Amino acid sequence: TQYRVHPSLTVFPSQYYYNGLLHTALPDEARPQIQGFAWPNPKLRMVFIHVRGFEQIYSASIQNPREVEVVTQIIMQLLRMGTIRVTQIGVVTPYDAQNRRIRTEILNQARKFPNLFGLSIDDIQNLNKFLLLVDVDTLDRYTGKDKDLIIFSAVRSNKSGQTGFLKDPRRLNCAISRGKRGVIMIGDVDTLTVEPAWRDFFLWARSNQVLVNLR
Repeated sequence: TQYRVHPSLTVFPSQYYYNGLLHTALPDEARPQIQGFAWPNPKLRMVFIHVRGFEQIYSASIQNPREVEVVTQIIMQLLRMGTIRVTQIGVVTPYDAQNRRIRTEILNQARKFPNLFGLSIDDIQNLNKFLLLVDVDTLDRYTGKDKDLIIFSAVRSNKSGQTGFLKDPRRLNCAISRGKRGVIMIGDVDTLTVEPAWRDFFLWARSNQVLVNLR
């Protein structure tokens, strides 16, 4: 029995990883829906957004600039709506290069729109690349942590079906289970679907209307 996340976020993990034995004792109202985002299925606090990006090797790691853009757009949209605080958002990704690039872009946005991040003029002058405005980290380092909203960037997008770290099905479970009130996943379905766990997840997501294309 779990008491952390909204019940809808345990549906797929329970079916796929725990033989239907993962139960939740948390009432629906204990984790209210995050407003300001168009959840495709109001009953589920999850969405996978298919983004046909492109991966790049960078500093012995991998990054995906298109997914960085989408992650940043979602964060800024939510902050402008004022329905969630910066400290309630977490971004998770398998690769350090993506982790660093997202942090850099969030800092750039904070310099442009300090009020959305709760920053003063003095705060802006003291911003540096090591300041963590939004909790952005790799999947492996996020184990044991959670946030009201988790945004997951899968990174891998290639024609050869290379999935790297995401080959391990446990990382999919980790990505889904870190958000208490909502999980927004971003990635390339065509690349990830070569892995059995991801293929099953996409089948489930389609049947529950939570797999959408980037508009």
